[in-house]
Amino acid sequence: MRSIRLYGGLSLNDCLLQGPDWATPLIDVFNRFRLGAVAVAAVIQEMLLQIKIPEDQRDALQLLWWPDGDFQNLAVIYRLTVHPFGAASSPFCTNFVIRRRASQYGDNLPASMSASVANNF
Repeated sequence: MRSIRLYGGLSLNDCLLQGPDWATPLIDVFNRFRLGAVAVAAVIQEMLLQIKIPEDQRDALQLLWWPDGDFQNLAVIYRLTVHPFGAASSPFCTNFVIRRRASQYGDNLPASMSASVANNF
């Protein structure tokens, strides 16, 4: 989904709250790469597809789709059920979910995993 598509001078990102910046500064991440013998990196783009939008908030994230790209036809309205990639709030939402799950299930996780979440997210 392109969260930058403009309509009437506004984009989705203009209307979303970004949320606090909970992301670990990139320079800290790079510095930690030098600490161990192995560095691991991952893209968590697919994680956003697992973050559900509450039912009562789905009307705020709708999009219009014209079948076959024909604007003469009636548009179909779709409501997003998962958080969109590229939205201004995406970094905060991913960090919130990672930290929330780590705190909820921290007792069942190895200490190294809890430390990793605390240090890297």
